[in-house]
Amino acid sequence: MSGWGRALGTSARVWVPVAAAVTAAQVLLVVGDPMPAASPGFVAAALASGAVFAIGLWLVSRALTLAIAGEPVRWRSVLTAHPALVWAIVVVVLLVLLGLLSPYLTVVGLWFGLLVMPAASDGASNPLPAAGHTIRRQPTRAILAAVVVAVVWALGALGMLLLGFFVTGPLSAALTWIALTVLGTVVLAVWTDLYARARVTR
Repeated sequence: MSGWGRALGTSARVWVPVAAAVTAAQVLLVVGDPMPAASPGFVAAALASGAVFAIGLWLVSRALTLAIAGEPVRWRSVLTAHPALVWAIVVVVLLVLLGLLSPYLTVVGLWFGLLVMPAASDGASNPLPAAGHTIRRQPTRAILAAVVVAVVWALGALGMLLLGFFVTGPLSAALTWIALTVLGTVVLAVWTDLYARARVTR
């Protein structure tokens, strides 16, 4: 089994409940079908949604990093204060800003997040140089992984569009978020493994 595949299995005790919790929280935030507006309630729900997403990204990324490094994946290790949380917030804010400019630009935010989160979760206070190192040391794998991300993003967007025609309300949100969290975890595991391979070739 590949390194990222083993990491998914080893870290399942963390990412599975995190995916379930993120999905449940996001569903609760759309109960009542809130309409986009500048009202305090909608703004609070949007901020809560982003915060939940960032926390989930931080926890899953830390768990995957520990697993790929061959370290025990325990909740007390994952939950310790870590710069990865700050970078998870940066990634979520960037995704929101890019999404406001154009939904198509969110794939750029995904590439950025997948590059910096493994390095941030590994303890780098500034993961940007480490992200560049990953591309320099593993250019072919990085390009292929980036293409796969773009394809998954496109298929996911199409899937959510089709889902919206047949399923609506909280059930639609639940199916969307469980798909996003599971697929996102798999993709992040691949990029975390890529980062680890690049470090070995230093």
